Amino acid sequence: MDGPGGIGVTAAALQFYAKYKSWFPDGALQVKLSDPDRNEMVPAGEALNGTLQNLGQAPGELPATMADRSSLLRRLLSDKRVFLLLNDAVTVSQIETFLINSPGSLVVATSRAELRGLRRLGFKRVRVGPLNAAHSAALLDASAERAWDCDDQTKAHLIAVCGGYPLALNVVASLAEEPSPGRIIKRRLERGGLELFQEDEGNPVRRPLDLVYDNLPADAAEAHRMLALHPGTQFALEAAAVLFNTSLDDAEERLRVLTRKRLVHVVDEDRYEVHAPIRVHAREVLAADPELSGRTIEVVRRVATWYLKQTVAWDQVLSDRWRVSPLYQERAGLPEDVDVETRREQRARALGALEQERENLLACVRASETAGLDELTWQFCEALWGLYHLHGHFDDWIDTHQRGLAAAERLGNRLAVMHVSAQLGSAYFAIKEYSQAKECFLKSLHVAIDEGHDFGQQSAWEWLGKIYRELNEIEEALQAFVKSEEIVRRLDSQDQARALALIRLQRGRTYLKADRYAEAAEEFYGALEYFAGTSEIDNEAKARFELAQAYAGLDALEKATETGQQALALFSRDGSSRRKGEVCRLLASIGQRQGDHTTMIDYLGQAAQHYALCDPGEAEAIRQHLVELDEDASGGSHGS
Repeated sequence: MDGPGGIGVTAAALQFYAKYKSWFPDGALQVKLSDPDRNEMVPAGEALNGTLQNLGQAPGELPATMADRSSLLRRLLSDKRVFLLLNDAVTVSQIETFLINSPGSLVVATSRAELRGLRRLGFKRVRVGPLNAAHSAALLDASAERAWDCDDQTKAHLIAVCGGYPLALNVVASLAEEPSPGRIIKRRLERGGLELFQEDEGNPVRRPLDLVYDNLPADAAEAHRMLALHPGTQFALEAAAVLFNTSLDDAEERLRVLTRKRLVHVVDEDRYEVHAPIRVHAREVLAADPELSGRTIEVVRRVATWYLKQTVAWDQVLSDRWRVSPLYQERAGLPEDVDVETRREQRARALGALEQERENLLACVRASETAGLDELTWQFCEALWGLYHLHGHFDDWIDTHQRGLAAAERLGNRLAVMHVSAQLGSAYFAIKEYSQAKECFLKSLHVAIDEGHDFGQQSAWEWLGKIYRELNEIEEALQAFVKSEEIVRRLDSQDQARALALIRLQRGRTYLKADRYAEAAEEFYGALEYFAGTSEIDNEAKARFELAQAYAGLDALEKATETGQQALALFSRDGSSRRKGEVCRLLASIGQRQGDHTTMIDYLGQAAQHYALCDPGEAEAIRQHLVELDEDASGGSHGS
């Protein structure tokens, strides 16, 4: 379905879904593929991330690559009947990423213009055009909150100005609430002349929006112009107060006026949204205000600084990892005496807030870079790392950190270069781009050595060890872990024991990859001695799982079973479906080696159940294996 902004393409698609909802018992999914207001595409990986989370997938268990995410989406929807709405597509390839193999589902893509090449994929084009005069009049009346107090000719002229655009009709319907709408409309029509009836090619709804804008109180009109400078489409009341540089009460009153005039949409309590065609109009009238447009950088700095401080506050709740931004020195994280349950609740709230503002924060990085605010640009990267790492926002992660690294280099801020390049390297590592990851960590290491920054050196060596391991450069990996350990021991910090335990985990995995099981077991056992006495359930579970694999490699199968079962119990407390599936597969293989067919079948069944929640393809492969085992067993019994 294609048509210009404001014509109601998405609304038409949703109206179709509402009418035929019974066809889709598994519901509807909406996916945003671009931001037409900024002419920016949403990376496919991020669009898939949000869609998979809406389908119940845990953020931390999503596949890293776009291809794997697309495959997972197809598996999850293969037996569903859903209405999948892909909004604001720009290219055919964006849509291809979301093509599902579900015969009972319907995929609807919306776009500003026709996308050639969709017909070969089985799509049918529906062109959404303007409403005719009769339908326009009906919508104008339905959208007005009171009867129109004006003559038919004036109303007909108003409809003509709107050009059949539902968004324009909805906005100008707010004029019906004015004491004398007929006089206001006539005066504006007389002042605008024939030009009002000519469509603005750049913004087809510009002229009807002008009718409403010109009738706004001065402070509300200024607020409309300033909303063009907000980084994202949605915002909280507090953010609006910062943008308008006024009090919460005053900001709320301005937004109340803009909401009544349909220029702002209320999303939730104290949260608002401005639709793309209206933001375009706000930018156009901002450009005509030389005083305000001349203060653009000042406004961007004020708003971005506020968002950065909010981000730092949320990020500090996620972990107490070391940072280099001065903002982290100005405030403390959670007190040490906070109990585990409270810590988890506050962590979940902080992650939720970061996720809600993610689009705005990404836009802040880009706006800061464009405005030449390099000091803010790189600091956003440091503060966003926790969110990106925990929720797998790899496209945003790489985009922001490439900008942040360039900003740090322009500033000559060596510590920022060290830290941001390391964070960028960890993103490349996660998506298995090991050469780029290695380049980033070598840069971080060299800066850390030049600056004498021990923590930076230690972290870089540890990450390089992991990269060398993935590249099967075992001796280089072990040497890197040795250098990391030397620095940890030299620092003699409060967290030394934990840091050494983590290094032992990494070294053990390296030995395990090289089939050096005895050395691996020794390292895992050493790590376990530390984590078993802490509240870090996840790391204790990992250490037990790795140790069970080492025992299995040493043919110590009873020890491997016992340790694997302990790991399974811990992962069950932590709620990781993928980890539970991995442990069950290990226990099934041990059962097979012990000749215990019942145990093997039982654990394979459990593995299939766990993988069904995070990797349907793996779950299906295990189920197929179980069917084959059952057929083999049946064949064997028939033969005997």
